[in-house]
Amino acid sequence: IFGCAIVMFAYFVYMYKNKFETKDLAIFFIACLLMSLIKPPYVFLALSIFAVPKENFPSAKLQKYSAIVTFAVFVIVIMYFGNFFNQFIGASQHTTDYVLNSRNASFTAQMEYIMGNPTAIGTLMLFAVKSVFDVFVVNSTFYHFADFKGLILFNAIYLVFFAVFSVGYQHELNLSRKRRLILTAIVLLVYFSIFGILYCTWTPVGASYIVGIQTRYFVPMLPLIPLIVNIKHEKFENRDDLFLTLIIVFLAGLFLLTVSHYY
Repeated sequence: IFGCAIVMFAYFVYMYKNKFETKDLAIFFIACLLMSLIKPPYVFLALSIFAVPKENFPSAKLQKYSAIVTFAVFVIVIMYFGNFFNQFIGASQHTTDYVLNSRNASFTAQMEYIMGNPTAIGTLMLFAVKSVFDVFVVNSTFYHFADFKGLILFNAIYLVFFAVFSVGYQHELNLSRKRRLILTAIVLLVYFSIFGILYCTWTPVGASYIVGIQTRYFVPMLPLIPLIVNIKHEKFENRDDLFLTLIIVFLAGLFLLTVSHYY
């Protein structure tokens, strides 16, 4: 997933900055599709194509086709997770069904509960909002060493660094307000849909909480945040040395986490 996310984001940046070719667009959509076939909420990342300047498309026709392909990616993901392809590839859901039943979780029953109790949607969205600090700091699993969740202090410091980096690092892209709003909507869609899919598939029917949330699920959407909140200001210029030093420090922190876990 992370590999596909890097490829997708790299091609998004490239297409935003340069006039691209059809193959670049194809690689972008393939990377997004592969991610989405593992975790369906990532399909919303395909919508970032609408933040690419229209003048960078090889032709107006290809721009229209990109919208059609985006729709096609959504359809494929929906059909895949709707078990449409199981009859062709011989896939079985018996093991998953057993796990879900043992948890008193059922997608169908959960959807029926939500349809009968629409106010539950507001409760669950509030739960997702309140979970930000818990997911990204207290119980952060960015590094996911088996059952080791990391060091809370290290996670908190990294979160502060990521916030400062997102706001202050002077990258070459300067998105308009409209494009920032598009990316913001995508981030929110991915964030809440991850909670939603886990509520429907892993959480006991009728619960007012959501089971199975892990920080690593949100990593593919994080590269969009610096593009959304970045501020171009002279006080932040020529600070690459500081940011690169801190990046190296946090990479070294990965080694620290390994030592902390095993020794």
